[in-house]
Amino acid sequence: MERKLKKEDLSDLGIFVDTFGKKRNGNYIVRNEFYYRMGRSAEKIAESLKDKFSDINIVDMGENWKSFRGGASVANSSHFYVEFNFN
Repeated sequence: MERKLKKEDLSDLGIFVDTFGKKRNGNYIVRNEFYYRMGRSAEKIAESLKDKFSDINIVDMGENWKSFRGGASVANSSHFYVEFNFN
């Protein structure tokens, strides 16, 4: 049975992300926008997810850097991302 997950479920667990979505391939993707890193990273987001879910599988994670553009979406701004699914 497939697990249904929502952004509110992550917030309830203390994991705060800017965007939350599900890709066509069935994987979830979360993003956190940044202007300055200030000690944050995709690895820290992935560790938070691993701490809360024992059956999680991290597919991809990283940092996407883009020049500042006011009003751009999170996906079109500098952000950390983690793509995952459940075993």
